[in-house]
Amino acid sequence: MVLPSSVGDLLIETKPETLAMPHFVAYLVEAAITQGVYIGAQSQIMGEQAARQGSLNTNTNKTKKSNLINKDLERHAELIKEFWKLKKGSRGPTAWTLLMNELLKLLKRHGHEVVDQQLQLAINGKWASVSCTRYEQFKPSAKGDPPHDQSKHPAGRVFTARHGFKDEPGNPALKGLV
Repeated sequence: MVLPSSVGDLLIETKPETLAMPHFVAYLVEAAITQGVYIGAQSQIMGEQAARQGSLNTNTNKTKKSNLINKDLERHAELIKEFWKLKKGSRGPTAWTLLMNELLKLLKRHGHEVVDQQLQLAINGKWASVSCTRYEQFKPSAKGDPPHDQSKHPAGRVFTARHGFKDEPGNPALKGLV
């Protein structure tokens, strides 16, 4: 059997330097068989039906449930997939559900821009998860927030015998300092 040139080129490009080509091809075939890759034809060895039909994983009762991205978060799908590949910690179904719930909370409370920003920060920081409550705890303050009113310390008040405590000192040189 002769392989098409495109398949041969793909094999050459992806083959690790430490393996010879026959060993690499044998590894790929073994991996495909053990992972249940089924092309549609019966397995044959040298033109005859293979004796070990049970080696193919054709059990359709076990279906791998893929991680579904909520339709509201579809515009962030690439970032979500990237985060999922790089994240620390568990990648089970519970972790996926928690991630989707937290991203939906962020979306509903703060919008798409914040979801996008948090996913990018999570990817760059290799976070274990994204949390709406953590975002709200540490979110940057808005630029338009007025500065906090600093009340004057009581020791800065001037006491005079004539006027007692005054907010503004009687001496014009001290005005604005206290």
